[in-house]
Amino acid sequence: MKAVRKLNPLMFDLALFIGFTLGSFAALLLTDAAGSAGAIISILILALISITLVLSR
Repeated sequence: MKAVRKLNPLMFDLALFIGFTLGSFAALLLTDAAGSAGAIISILILALISITLVLSR
């Protein structure tokens, strides 16, 4: 992941930000549609994006 980030750090961070934004919106929709199971899946998706951001630094 660090090798990809070194190629173009701005685009990598932008892609993660957009992914987190879309993940947050999907989390809202999934929680409304699937209830508590959707909320758990949403938290896992957002956590994976956050971990990717932390590990890429």
